[in-house]
Amino acid sequence: MSDKRIQASSAGDDGADATGEPESNLYECPSCDSVFVAIDKETCSSCRTPVERIE
Repeated sequence: MSDKRIQASSAGDDGADATGEPESNLYECPSCDSVFVAIDKETCSSCRTPVERIE
């Protein structure tokens, strides 16, 4: 039996994944410890504190 796996390729420099959608990022609020998934986020939805991108 052979093991067939699909390898994911990098999306390139345009920030889009294989489906053509923009790449999302994780953002964390240092004030209330909320975590968000967004393409671009600047402030926390709950407490309006500036969020930090999680690398």
